[in-house]
Amino acid sequence: MKKLVYTGLGALMIMVFSFSASATTMDVNYGATKRVNFEYEGNAPSDYVAEFNVKLYGTDWDPYLSTIAYCVDLENLIYQKSYDVTLNPVTLGSSTYGSNNYLQAAWLMDKYSAEASGNIKKVSGLQLAIWDAIYGEGFTNNEPTATFGTIGHYYNGYYTSLSDETWDDAMWSSLGYNYAVTTYGGSNNVQQLLVQLDPVPEPATMLLLGMGIAGLGAAGRKRFKKNNVSGCRS
Repeated sequence: MKKLVYTGLGALMIMVFSFSASATTMDVNYGATKRVNFEYEGNAPSDYVAEFNVKLYGTDWDPYLSTIAYCVDLENLIYQKSYDVTLNPVTLGSSTYGSNNYLQAAWLMDKYSAEASGNIKKVSGLQLAIWDAIYGEGFTNNEPTATFGTIGHYYNGYYTSLSDETWDDAMWSSLGYNYAVTTYGGSNNVQQLLVQLDPVPEPATMLLLGMGIAGLGAAGRKRFKKNNVSGCRS
């Protein structure tokens, strides 16, 4: 995965560090699922993907924000239930392969999730592209890409579009607080999701975007355990 340059991290760090951590409750549900094929750190599993439908409960969402989410964590599973979560800004999130990866995943979700919604092949292709953005060289799509209208075709179109973008201050400013990565307390063994915050909260609501750097860093340092692959579970 190509190295992408971010030139304004210092200014954003100052802004983000003015926020304090806060937690919220998230209800997780999903509809249609699809099994996809890929390689992750030398293993070639297949697993189910879905567009997650989530509800976030907080003082600025009356009574809740109904939105969508995609998986950004191939280490753990998630179920259709409620979780206590911390929302972490993608601007300071880092994954195994770099500091821009969550931002790239957010860009993919921002650009393509609306057109993919309701089409399980497009949803599957978008999920594969998001995983590729997160894990880089540790991830390989195994869905054929040559035939129009297939999962692999959509994956290829979504993922390759990343190379057309400029990852500068403007990109961080436009997406940095529109999306958040969930982390969990305790053993942190629940799948992390990339959540769309739409409508974007008012500045006071950004207190919900807890720092979570330690949690995200720990997730980035986790090593893959064979046969312990992410997927949606009912």
